[in-house]
Amino acid sequence: DRLVAVGIGPPEIIAQGSQVLNEHFLEIRRLSTSFVQMATFESSLVTLTDAGEPVKLSASSVTAEFLEVLGVSPALGRGFSPGDDQPGAGPVVVLGDALWRSRFRADREVIGTTATLDGLSRTIVGVMPPNFDFPARAGTDLWLPLDLNLDDEGHNFARPVVARLARGVNLEQATAELSALSAGFVYPQTSDAPGAAVIPLRDLVVGDSRYPLLLFTGAVALVFLISCTNVANLLLMRAATREREIGVRRALGAGRVRLVRQLLTESVMVALLGGALGIVVAAVGVQALLALAPPGTIPRGQELQIDLPVLAFTLTMSALAGIGFGLAPAFRATRRELRDTIAEGARTVSPRGGLARGALVVAEVGLAVVLLTGAGLLLRSFQQIRAIDLGFQPENTLTFTVALPAGDYSDGEAMATLHRRVLEGLAQIPGVEVAGAANDGPLAISGSPDSGTRFNIQDATGARSYARATPLVVSPDYFRAMGILLRSGRAFTEQDDTDTPPVIVINRSMAEQFWPNRDPLGERLTIRNIEVSIVGVVADVVGNDVIATPGPAFYLPLAQEVDRVWQLDHMSYVVRTAASPRGLAPAMRAVLREAGPSLPPGPILSMDDVILSSMGERVFQTRILVVFAVLALLLAGVGIYGVTAYSVSERTYEIGIRMALGARGGQVASMTLGRVLMFVIPGLVLGSAGGLAASRLIAASLYEIEPSDPVTFVGVALLLGGVAITAALVPARRATRVNPVEVLSR
Repeated sequence: DRLVAVGIGPPEIIAQGSQVLNEHFLEIRRLSTSFVQMATFESSLVTLTDAGEPVKLSASSVTAEFLEVLGVSPALGRGFSPGDDQPGAGPVVVLGDALWRSRFRADREVIGTTATLDGLSRTIVGVMPPNFDFPARAGTDLWLPLDLNLDDEGHNFARPVVARLARGVNLEQATAELSALSAGFVYPQTSDAPGAAVIPLRDLVVGDSRYPLLLFTGAVALVFLISCTNVANLLLMRAATREREIGVRRALGAGRVRLVRQLLTESVMVALLGGALGIVVAAVGVQALLALAPPGTIPRGQELQIDLPVLAFTLTMSALAGIGFGLAPAFRATRRELRDTIAEGARTVSPRGGLARGALVVAEVGLAVVLLTGAGLLLRSFQQIRAIDLGFQPENTLTFTVALPAGDYSDGEAMATLHRRVLEGLAQIPGVEVAGAANDGPLAISGSPDSGTRFNIQDATGARSYARATPLVVSPDYFRAMGILLRSGRAFTEQDDTDTPPVIVINRSMAEQFWPNRDPLGERLTIRNIEVSIVGVVADVVGNDVIATPGPAFYLPLAQEVDRVWQLDHMSYVVRTAASPRGLAPAMRAVLREAGPSLPPGPILSMDDVILSSMGERVFQTRILVVFAVLALLLAGVGIYGVTAYSVSERTYEIGIRMALGARGGQVASMTLGRVLMFVIPGLVLGSAGGLAASRLIAASLYEIEPSDPVTFVGVALLLGGVAITAALVPARRATRVNPVEVLSR
């Protein structure tokens, strides 16, 4: 409860997350009294090469106090000591439990041995307990010491900071002290005074998942209530059939309290048995629901399981449902006068209790409409997102990413040579039309005006203006491999290397923003003190946030970037095939192994999968709500069928009289269906009103769809109305087959 994330800096730094520059972190750690401990960290990818096949792992470099701040101790060995993060210290590593078990066979003698990471041999000093994988959102495989030596350029980096509040200090006090200490800090890129933020760490770990989880909780509650209305209806019908039995028991001396207790016991037992069966189903269902979530959607999702609190909650809710929805039928069954109950025969022309059961059907249909409306709106929104022009053609493409081990590839020329060798090998795979590469993922273009690389433009008067755009280093065939449309000019060629003048290709947004109403081809701008010429303009490509407006971006030829090692130490390859690319993954891995035996490829994904994962939260919300909406639809159909079937059996004598007096089968069926619609239509109306109110809660998740979208509301009404009529058809047909002679002769 006292763990917090700390941020200091200009608004744009704070907006990107809780971060602090290294030099300011050291100053705050030395002077602050609000925090008893502080640590900073960063996440990266490293390659493990001496424990089976080379594998890319998620690593977190942390200062020595990191584990102490979090209050977590290794399950085996030790954590980092104060000297481990200092210059000249021996390289060490702490393993995660999953990595220890999968690559080191859970060997307890692993402490003191070495592991080769990015070509550097490190001593294993500890193994963390199961389920500890902070801070990487997708999980951390191992931890390394972070050197904050200020003799190099490291002090220019802003990193996340986690701290533990001193006892008696609250967030407001810590923020006030942090603001006072940071008042004198200078940020060269802005003249604004730095801001300070102290945020509960739990909020950052949970992130935006609270909203979808609350949404799912609401969906569960609706399904639960629909189930309860079904149970209540069944108990009402059962109580009606047992009125004579109850009367006999009362005549034999049973008191009303005892009878109510008996009926409640029965309903609670039914509810508990249902809850127990639900737990058995949930043992599989929880994992099935989690499987619907794209990776990283639910923080710490691997830890979700059915435990004692969940069991207690489930059984408690089952018992409460049994009591709450069993009381009314129990009181109803025991409230009639004993004389009336005993004297009443089996023949009933005007059955009682239909209004109560009808009211429950109205409630059931209304609740189902609310849930179906939410799912329908998200489905419609998802369809709109899928229709967005991506700027490239994802069909028949595969992609994977490779990060080069720092110890093996420190020279830019060697990196560029490796990338060319991989591209040549990929292009020779049978079925591959073209292969390309970029130094970032396919959806790396950002729409933020504060991100990207600075460049300047000189206008006709000689004045220079500065701006930012997202850079991407690409191979000559990248645009063809991605299916990115060339709008004007040319793409890169093999001749665009260090022996030719520097060139770039820009996207449409950059062209329209900085050269409106004129052709930017031939224009020159300065990037990193190098003057480059624009030779082409390509279509905009969406970024990780598919619905965000693409920002300005420029592309640099890979062969002209060999001097910038940091741009070549990771590369995403894309291959386009003539037909379905299924089955090409083994050949692609073989090409990589031949080019660099120590290089582990990342997951080989289709571009459709990449796009789907970029919409992870929306996809998960839609999938879950659709699952619950289908459950609600099935439950509503079952409930309507049950009520209608019982109504027909209860009114058999009445139907026999009507048919004896000349009523036709069609008239009887219409009467039965009309009675169903008499309750379904009010449920649709009330449910639509409730759906309209509830749709405001998911408005933030909708894209180009209004919460009051008439297509969705009409579609839901027609769907549920159709299900209701279908559910009532079998009992209605049974009503038309009533033989009046048999009924009236009983």
